[in-house]
Amino acid sequence: MRRLLLATTALCLCIAPVALAGPKTEKEAKKDSHDCSTCKDMEKSGNGWCDHCKMGMVAHVMAKSEKLYKAMKDSSFAKTLAAGMEVKASDIKCADCKKMVEGHKDGYCKKCDGGLVMGHFFKGKEGYEKAEHAMKVMMDASKAKCSGCATAMVSDGKCDHCKVAYKDGKKTKA
Repeated sequence: MRRLLLATTALCLCIAPVALAGPKTEKEAKKDSHDCSTCKDMEKSGNGWCDHCKMGMVAHVMAKSEKLYKAMKDSSFAKTLAAGMEVKASDIKCADCKKMVEGHKDGYCKKCDGGLVMGHFFKGKEGYEKAEHAMKVMMDASKAKCSGCATAMVSDGKCDHCKVAYKDGKKTKA
């Protein structure tokens, strides 16, 4: 009997907070059923911030915090990537470039003297390599475990937490 009483008490303690919370307000229910049209638009354009999901994208690269999103958006790397011309496979005459675009691959084409990075064309070997480097830095920042380091990578700054400085996306001696 004592065990049954203890089990019933424990069950009541677990259920009580849920029962006392009551039904969700219309605002809470709407927030939970959020279809995230902002995220859908962001996914199409590759740029934007969603306040609801607390995530963003810059040049199709994920930003896991608003601080990183703003640093990425304002970075020279994003400006480099924005300089590329968006291309579609149907617009391309060169068979090699068409194959890259259809295969969603990046690369340089000697025939065209230009390269593709994330579906954008950059004229000249130097322009392509600069865009390729910018994309690498943005991707590395997106994958960084420390948000301070991620922000420092794209802004030529220093992480206050790790005490690591970055220049052009690489660690430097501070």
